[in-house]
Amino acid sequence: MMTDDDKNKSEKSPQTEAGIEYRATIRFPRKDYEFMQKLLEEGEYTNITEIVRDAVKRFRLEWRDMEAVREFMPMRRMMGPSMMPMMKRMMMGMSEGERERNKKRKRGE
Repeated sequence: MMTDDDKNKSEKSPQTEAGIEYRATIRFPRKDYEFMQKLLEEGEYTNITEIVRDAVKRFRLEWRDMEAVREFMPMRRMMGPSMMPMMKRMMMGMSEGERERNKKRKRGE
């Protein structure tokens, strides 16, 4: 969360938005913290800040990809959340009919 001091500094700063850095305090569950420590020990990253920045960047890119999919899927607005299972099957290359036929084959019908 940006404090009033941060806002004042950013308002006075001639830098662009990309050049301003913000500070945040984050608490992690032990399991996640230990995983990050392992990444540091293995030399994958140099510090936890680098890990968090990389994770946020990857999430942002993934989110952007999902926004693009939503933009090109006008039916999703009409069908709502029920569209997601169908999209997953489509992405797996299996139509609803193929899925049903596979189920019947497994049951021996």
